[in-house]
Amino acid sequence: MKIIDDLIVPSLELHKIIPNVDGAGEEDAIHLTRQAIDEIRNIAENSAIIEEYFLRISSQGGGAEGFTFKLDFDTELEENDRLFHIEDQKIVVDPKTLFYLMGATIDWVSNEDGSGFIFIFENSLNSTDKDA
Repeated sequence: MKIIDDLIVPSLELHKIIPNVDGAGEEDAIHLTRQAIDEIRNIAENSAIIEEYFLRISSQGGGAEGFTFKLDFDTELEENDRLFHIEDQKIVVDPKTLFYLMGATIDWVSNEDGSGFIFIFENSLNSTDKDA
């Protein structure tokens, strides 16, 4: 188990995305939990997503409302997109979103209140929920 400011977080199997951004260190890696990877795979399989598609993580908003992260399946790569491979999953992140995701952990939760992907930022202990 890992303790973050009196919050106990169970140890998770994490998959790491290295941003490869100038000045970024090991602490800036983006992590996806086993549950998140499994759910991405489940959504793709249950939605009959074909192999040419990849998961795109993007961001919207800003200002007082903060940022919203969006997960979609896509086939079109933009000029500066970054493509990452985790197991059999292709994940694409645009440069702006990559910057905002640095240091985050993406997890999938399912409980009596609902289910969805959450973005955990350990430095602020804030998270943004997004249903896929």
